[in-house]
Amino acid sequence: MQGPIPIEKLECLFALLTPDGFKKPTACVASGRPTLFTLDQIKDYIDIHRFVKLMAFTLMPNHFHLAVFNLTSSGLAQYMHKVITAYTKYINAKYGRSGHLFQGSYQRVRVDSDDQLAYLSAYIHRNQRDLPGWCDREQDYPWSSYLDYVSENRFDLLLDTAPILELSRSRADYHEYVKKSGAKDRAPSELLIDLDFAPI
Repeated sequence: MQGPIPIEKLECLFALLTPDGFKKPTACVASGRPTLFTLDQIKDYIDIHRFVKLMAFTLMPNHFHLAVFNLTSSGLAQYMHKVITAYTKYINAKYGRSGHLFQGSYQRVRVDSDDQLAYLSAYIHRNQRDLPGWCDREQDYPWSSYLDYVSENRFDLLLDTAPILELSRSRADYHEYVKKSGAKDRAPSELLIDLDFAPI
């Protein structure tokens, strides 16, 4: 990895939901694959005035991981409220259920350096390696932005890959970094301690 990027805002945050994920089993959990919005549905939930820049994500069967850049002092809180509310309404309507979908509040850690940002992106992009059939094929997992880092960005302006890709010489260089990073090879508790993990 090379070249610094300016982190000008007070908070560039990595946000994720609690590892316990869904409050109750649902059909989408049982099927072992995330239930996604279409790109048009995602666009419907994005305001003209964005709260954050989405830089990386992975959607798992019962939780998700996001790397976001705060654009306002309350950007992350507003963004997560919208995402969680919209996703809960979607799942509740689709599966005829009601109430909360996620267990507990999301948690965050502040990113203070380029090295930390690069490693966190690798952790997000290797998360699916724990799923059957995805170990050493993480870049092919369609419910992650990893695919958009090693090939063309499917989401255009909805996903800002530049800050992380600028830390590498090329997409291939980034791919090699992620593979060799060791992210997800350690226990999650070790990672959270190392990154000064703090609940909101």
